[in-house]
Amino acid sequence: MRDKEYPAPEERITPAIETVTRDMIQKTWQEIEFRLDVSRTTKGAHIEMYKGKSKTLNFSEHFKTPNV
Repeated sequence: MRDKEYPAPEERITPAIETVTRDMIQKTWQEIEFRLDVSRTTKGAHIEMYKGKSKTLNFSEHFKTPNV
């Protein structure tokens, strides 16, 4: 049995969507494009992203050509 009555989903979703700004959408797209670029550059290799910290990522070790 519920002790609380919850509003219908559309009563929560619509106000939440209305708070999204153009800047938020642009930053989200920039982040997606960046991650896609990293994925293409590393050919899908796993890397760790450090949010808020500047870190140089060296991928050359993962893509050495084998000695033939």
